[in-house]
Amino acid sequence: MRESRGEFMYSFYLENRRKKGFAYIDYSEEKAIDNLCQKKNIPFIRQLWNKYYEDYTFGLKELEAAQKDMMAYLSTENWDISNKEEQEQMYLIYKLIAIVSYALFNKDCLVGSGD
Repeated sequence: MRESRGEFMYSFYLENRRKKGFAYIDYSEEKAIDNLCQKKNIPFIRQLWNKYYEDYTFGLKELEAAQKDMMAYLSTENWDISNKEEQEQMYLIYKLIAIVSYALFNKDCLVGSGD
């Protein structure tokens, strides 16, 4: 796992509302992102982690693909829910699906920003 920078957060904005973030990933969720990158083949999460400390705009096509890829992990059948680390990964997937779906619902690009 890469070194955490403390209370660093990653903020999400709709491109047309850049001044107001609507969702965040905080430092306590970094381990779950790293574990997902190592254990699951989800391109959106790999790209998010690779761009975590910088600003990046996810286009609508990327978001559509991300939503489809992550939906495969929505069912609890894909997780050992008695394992705390897997629970954290599952909840992060749920959160990311909601974030991506919100951007798609608004038909807007998603800006991720390292705060």
